[in-house]
Amino acid sequence: MAVRGIRENLHAFANEVVMPKMFSGVYDFPTLAVSLCAAGSKSGSLTPQSDLLIGKKVSAAMKQTLTGGSQFQGFWQKNTVSGGKYIGFQDTASSAGSDRANEIPSSFYVSWCEREEPVAIDNEVLDSAVSPHKVLSATEVATRDAVSRQLNQFGSDFYSGAPSSYSTDKWDNYVGLNTWLQDGNNICGVDRSSAANAEFRAQYTTTSYALSLNFLDAVCLEGVTAAVGGTTDPLFNKGSNANLWLTSNANYNKLKQEATARQLGHVVSGDKLPEGGMVGYLREHINYGGKIVVPDPKIAAGDLYGLDADTITLQFKAGKNFRMSKFVDLRELQPGTGQSDITTGALTTKGRLIVHEPWKNFYGTNVS
Repeated sequence: MAVRGIRENLHAFANEVVMPKMFSGVYDFPTLAVSLCAAGSKSGSLTPQSDLLIGKKVSAAMKQTLTGGSQFQGFWQKNTVSGGKYIGFQDTASSAGSDRANEIPSSFYVSWCEREEPVAIDNEVLDSAVSPHKVLSATEVATRDAVSRQLNQFGSDFYSGAPSSYSTDKWDNYVGLNTWLQDGNNICGVDRSSAANAEFRAQYTTTSYALSLNFLDAVCLEGVTAAVGGTTDPLFNKGSNANLWLTSNANYNKLKQEATARQLGHVVSGDKLPEGGMVGYLREHINYGGKIVVPDPKIAAGDLYGLDADTITLQFKAGKNFRMSKFVDLRELQPGTGQSDITTGALTTKGRLIVHEPWKNFYGTNVS
């Protein structure tokens, strides 16, 4: 029975049937994305034609800025504005207007990156299928495999991703947290090794520390040894919520045992379905004084992240929000070239990770 003729409809089936089913709330979505959604906010949905913003709560105006154009330009304040004064009764003296020129905004930029994951179906499967349902079943299996591979890659890139160049609009990877949360690198147009850009530095340490719940408090209230020298600023001093902490499975287990033994905080089992608006499924975690501590197997041993979820945006672009391209027969498309006898398409996703205020976040590379 000839069923290859329905090939042009396979991408529609993948986009309209398979993808929504996979993102029903229990699929293995990257832990960072799920955690940002739980501790922060979400706008949009996991459907190919929808913009999706996770983490920072944005206004309608900011959403338009984020979703429009090829490059996002953010701003941060290098210096504080001086020249303010109290106004007394019948006070006619003017404020020092010249001092108000000390307001020096600076900018950074983040472009989209796009990842393509191949989807392949052996033509022998299509030729031997006895009904369109068999073809659709084969399409669903191949699409699921591609989504799984892409999400697995994103799970790592959200931490370790780094574009090979910031000088073009077509970046070849996400700017991961490991790159964002440093204090002396050049990132997104900002040279943080310069003292003039010190305000754009994250709270970053490479010093060896023993992990404990007390250490989380020290990062928030006291500061620790900074990689660039001196001491990191306490997160609370920077106005950080410090409401999301992520670390490796082994580190998480250490904190879990301490929280249980000392009856500090409580372990949330994560055995319920996601609440309304959630993306993915938040598994077991610790709630310690309002700090959500989450394990992620994609995090390297010794790495610890203390985040303010309202300073981070993980964004997927409408039109390429886990969208399947049309399927083509390679041998028909390029006859006589030795192509594999497969029908193939691609799962495409366009996104970016933005840390709007790095100084409100912490990253330690040697904490265990």
